[in-house]
Amino acid sequence: MLDAVFIGAIQAIGYLFAAGIIVFIYNFSREQARGKPYWEVLWYGIITSLILAGMLANSVGKPDCIEKEEGIYSSVCVEYADNGYEPTNTEVALVFTRYFILILVPVIIGSSKGKKENQAKES
Repeated sequence: MLDAVFIGAIQAIGYLFAAGIIVFIYNFSREQARGKPYWEVLWYGIITSLILAGMLANSVGKPDCIEKEEGIYSSVCVEYADNGYEPTNTEVALVFTRYFILILVPVIIGSSKGKKENQAKES
């Protein structure tokens, strides 16, 4: 019972953290679109989304080493934290796509909102 509550609380904290990041991306791109051309903000958002999603997708399935065997010149991992799980290419592609969309959508919405605010200010 208490484990389920603890797991639910940790998940809720994770969702709040993700929502905070999304709001930050939205506000940042909206502020940038007020002073810069819309397509420039969108272009930088796409590049940043590609880089961040690539870094996050690259980190999938890289477990910590629990037990090392020390050699003369190097050490070799004997046991990994997840018994050497290697993600498939499909799993890596899915993680990349999920984070790319999660980062890019607030950029698109925020920059278009900033563009509309800039046009309304000029009119």
